[in-house]
Amino acid sequence: MTGKDSRRGVRITVTVLVLIALAVYAGFILRGVLNA
Repeated sequence: MTGKDSRRGVRITVTVLVLIALAVYAGFILRGVLNA
């Protein structure tokens, strides 16, 4: 395994985590708006 492959894997993992975090954050915002 080369450094590029591992770096690419880390980048993909970070991207997925960020997307999940944004989805959860958006969910909390929507929930707050609906409850308001």
